[in-house]
Amino acid sequence: MSRLELANNIYLSKPKRNPSGFLEVNSAGGENLQGFKYHTDQEAQEHEALTLINQGKLKEAEAIYRSLIDIGTQNHLVYGNLATICGLQGNFDELIALIREALKLRPNYPEAHNNMGVALKEQGELHDAITSYNRAIQLRAYYPEAHNNLGNALKEKGELNDAICSYKQALLIKPDYAEAHNNMGNALKEKGRLNAAINSYKKAIQLKPNYPEALVNIGNTFIGKREFNTAIEFYTQALVLKPNYPGAHNNLGNTHQEKGDLEAAIASYEDSLELDKDFAVSKAELIHCKGKACDWSTEVKTNKWLRTLGLEDQAVDPMGLLASEDEPEKHLIRAKRYIEKKHPGTKSKIYSKPKEAIHIGYFSADFRNHPVMHLIVHILELHDRTKFRIYTYDYGKFAEDDLTRRLKESGCIYRDIREVDDKQAAKIARSDGLDIAVDLMGYTNGHRCGIFYHRAAPIQINYLGYPGSSGANYIDYIIADKTLIPEEYEKYYSENIIYMPHCYQCNDDSKEISMRAFERKDLGLPDKAFVFTCFNNNFKITSSEFDIWMRLMKRVEPSVLWLFRSNQFAEMNLKKEAEKRSIDPSRIIFADRMVLNEHLARHSCGDIFLDTFNYNAHTTASDALWSGMPVLTMVGRGFAARVGASLLTALNLNELITMNKQEYEETAYRLATNPNELFSIKARLIQARRASPLFDSFRFTRDLEEKYESVLKR
Repeated sequence: MSRLELANNIYLSKPKRNPSGFLEVNSAGGENLQGFKYHTDQEAQEHEALTLINQGKLKEAEAIYRSLIDIGTQNHLVYGNLATICGLQGNFDELIALIREALKLRPNYPEAHNNMGVALKEQGELHDAITSYNRAIQLRAYYPEAHNNLGNALKEKGELNDAICSYKQALLIKPDYAEAHNNMGNALKEKGRLNAAINSYKKAIQLKPNYPEALVNIGNTFIGKREFNTAIEFYTQALVLKPNYPGAHNNLGNTHQEKGDLEAAIASYEDSLELDKDFAVSKAELIHCKGKACDWSTEVKTNKWLRTLGLEDQAVDPMGLLASEDEPEKHLIRAKRYIEKKHPGTKSKIYSKPKEAIHIGYFSADFRNHPVMHLIVHILELHDRTKFRIYTYDYGKFAEDDLTRRLKESGCIYRDIREVDDKQAAKIARSDGLDIAVDLMGYTNGHRCGIFYHRAAPIQINYLGYPGSSGANYIDYIIADKTLIPEEYEKYYSENIIYMPHCYQCNDDSKEISMRAFERKDLGLPDKAFVFTCFNNNFKITSSEFDIWMRLMKRVEPSVLWLFRSNQFAEMNLKKEAEKRSIDPSRIIFADRMVLNEHLARHSCGDIFLDTFNYNAHTTASDALWSGMPVLTMVGRGFAARVGASLLTALNLNELITMNKQEYEETAYRLATNPNELFSIKARLIQARRASPLFDSFRFTRDLEEKYESVLKR
């Protein structure tokens, strides 16, 4: 609970000339009680308690209030102030119970209704919190703290326009209310109005120069503008004011990570955890960042954290931990707790009206040069326009590119929803008469799950971007196949499952492979070595598969390992890890980025693609298979760990699906030392590429449309 939301709600009791009650005075106002003659010991004790509160001695003040309650005091302010102390100490259940007692004594007690709202908001009861704030405002219209707190609750619900109205009301009453300016900035930032947000934060700082939270918020906004150096300047200023500010260190780490300076990011996350060893968000970011850097130096501590991280402590973004462990039950719990924190409760169902065509909406921030767009763009082009009207809702922050233009020329109705909040975006989708909304993001970078909380369509589907369950009770379906989610694993998904007949993954069969004939020397590869390949993002590589790869390189001479060059820190650490395992680091060769058609063509210089375990290759695997390179996978338990098996099953190449690490290693060794068997598999792959449903975009689109029609009939 924010101390700022409660700090102005401690009230003094002071005798009046009439015997009926007490004068309420905000303690922050500093009214001087010196010289007053107290008529009773109780009044003196109340004043002593308030003096202790002003000195920050909450425990001592709490003891006095409890003693007053024990002797049967009937003063609503005693209950109200004790409730506030409980809230400041994080005891929300008792806060609510005490406020109820205060309201029995004085039902029209606006501060109590306001504090009740604060407690209910902290417990995720946003609807009831809003009711309490509104009641406080009904009782006292000119109550800036209640208007501000109402804005906070509305913002958390994703109702940004209404939140901004509440902040404006607070500022009309109290123009120098720094916290309301800061909160206004937060709402404007979420709406994408970054410059206006920065102006609000700056106003807050003008009014309250020593305001590190506002400085951090300006930094966060400059990250959104991708002005990372400016963001770092504001975080640094915040830390000068408040060196022991874990959140500022954490956000500084996020900025370094966005800049690609993983070493500095790791140091910032560690600084955050030095100050707050239980800060779950920093733990999750540190794990993900170290994964990107292939820094496995603290694996034992990481594994210990993973036992409870996001499961018992604070909610964390589940996406960054998928590569750390193949535990679908944990993935589901993390997703549920994360979404319940962001958007608690269930939005009411809505119902579609009969129309000539079924209206389908696809939502994404990645309608650009992005792996998901590479997979789905041709499906968007192939939808049957006689039966379906296709809408695309774009909220991406990156510049448009050739794939965005291809989308706009596809016949889809394109909606730019970058500048509207989640509630308004859902309203736009409903006005388009959507029957089905397809979330292509899940919890991937830049997602806006709040749109679906506000119900963009009667049926809402999780598909393609996020390899796991959303955990959200307003996402109705997830698209999968029987290999990806076998019946015994359905319990790890909160959604109903739409089973595609062949493979869940769509593909673009119009994707061209460059005619450029690469030679190995062009790519820094030796001519006569066996080339083990893995073009996965480096964060998917763990020590578990790397151990196997190094053993293979010892057993297969000459051989090299061809990896994707993601960042300098991963490259350095992987070479060090190779040395530790007695492998010459020069035998690990890193591939630079290339345009897609040339990247596909260079696969011809590799021999076999070695998949990662917890988080398989997804688009990267289908690129390899489309290019004619066999992919060897090990089937796991979670969605992210079964994609390789799903793709290979659709191609009828089950011999490339292994069940455990030993089988994975021995199969890789056998194929690397048996050129005839490997040649036979490659020949079958080339034939399957032409005949398999995996690379038949038209067939996939018709199958998908049948599934859409089927769920609508339900």
